[in-house]
Amino acid sequence: MVLPVHIMGIPCEIDKIQRLCKKFKVTLFEDNCQAYGTKYKGKMLGSYGDLSACSFYIAHTLQCSEMGSLNTNSRYLRRLFDKIKSNGRTSSFDKHKEKYYKTKNPLPISFYFRKIPKDVIEMFDIIFVEQNGFAFKNDVDIPIIYYHRDIPTALFMEDMDILLYRFKSMEGVISKEYPHIWNNGIHKQQFLNGVDMASFSHDFEKIHKGINWIGWKHTFEYYWDYPKQKEYYQHVKDIVLEAKERKLIKYHEHGIPYLEYRKILMQSEAVLIIPGKDAYVTRKIYEAAASRTLIVLYVQDYKAKEIYDNLGLIDGVNCLMFTNVDELESIKNFFKDVKIKTYTDNAYDWVKNNHTWDHRAKELIEICKKIKNKKEVVYEW
Repeated sequence: MVLPVHIMGIPCEIDKIQRLCKKFKVTLFEDNCQAYGTKYKGKMLGSYGDLSACSFYIAHTLQCSEMGSLNTNSRYLRRLFDKIKSNGRTSSFDKHKEKYYKTKNPLPISFYFRKIPKDVIEMFDIIFVEQNGFAFKNDVDIPIIYYHRDIPTALFMEDMDILLYRFKSMEGVISKEYPHIWNNGIHKQQFLNGVDMASFSHDFEKIHKGINWIGWKHTFEYYWDYPKQKEYYQHVKDIVLEAKERKLIKYHEHGIPYLEYRKILMQSEAVLIIPGKDAYVTRKIYEAAASRTLIVLYVQDYKAKEIYDNLGLIDGVNCLMFTNVDELESIKNFFKDVKIKTYTDNAYDWVKNNHTWDHRAKELIEICKKIKNKKEVVYEW
C-alpha cells in the first residue's frame, strides 16, 4: 500500500503516484485530511486513490469537532468500512458472510461521541440520532431524538427521550418486542420522510413517455436472505414483473445510482410507485411530486387508502391509484387522455406546502418544545 499525504492543501504529484500504483498493482490510499476540497489537474484530491480519508477535526479544512470519513468507489471496501463501523457486525442479508470482519476489542461508536467537549454539547438544542447501527448515550440534559426508520431492524438505542418511527405498523412491532421502551413514558410519534425541493427540477423534457418503473440500487433478490425483507419486497417484485410482461410500463433496470435515478425521474412522464409491504409512504412519492412527474401509486389495502387520504393524496386529483395490475392496464389505456399537467401541478403544490424537510424540521422543533414544557411543568410541580 502507498499512503501519500496532501499537507495543508498542497497536493502530491498524485497522478504519477497513481500510475505507479496501477502498474505494480499496489493499493493507493490518499490521506486527504488537510486538503478536502482541493483540486489537482482538474480532479478532486481524494478521488485518485482506491480509497481516501478525510478528517473533520477542529484544526482541519472541514471542521465538525471530531470524526471523519472514508471514501471509495469499491463496493468491497464499502462493505468492509460498514463492518468496521458497526464493530465487525455484518447485516443478516449480507451475501459475503465469509468476509465478515472481526474487529479486535471493538469500541462502541458512542465512545467517540464522548470525546466531544462538554461546552460544545451544551450548545446543542437537540441531538438527533438516526438509526444506523449505533446509539448516543443519553447522559446529557438535552432532548435526544432517536429515529427508527426501517421495519426489520432492531432498536439500537434504548434511553432516548423521543422515539420517532417511520411506519405506522412499527407501533405494534415495538410495543411487542420492546415493551420496556414502549411503556417507559417516552414521547413516541410517527415521523414521515420529506423532500428537498431544490434537489428536483421540473424543467427537464419528459423524454421517458408513459409509466416508468425505476429500479432500485440493488436487485429484489439482494434482500431475500432476510425473511422480513423478502416479505416486504415480494409483492413489489410480483406486480412489477407482471406489469413489465404485459408491457404496461417502461422498465429501468436495477443498479441505478441515486443521481441517475433522480435524472430518470425528472425526465419521466409518469412513475410507478409500489411501497413495500406495510410501508405505505415512501420518499419516492414526494420526489415524483417535486419533479412534476405523474404519480401512479399502488394501494395495497384499506389502511393504505386511509393513510393516503390523511396525507392529502387524492386519486384523480394529484395522482392515479390502482389496486391490481388490471387497473394499472386501465390507467395505461386512457393515459393519453389524462390531463397530466393538472395532476402534476396539484401534486407539486401538495408536496411544496406540506412535505418538505423544512416542514419536518418545524415538526421536530414543536415536538421538542412539548417535551421541554412537559419536563418544566413536572419539575415545578
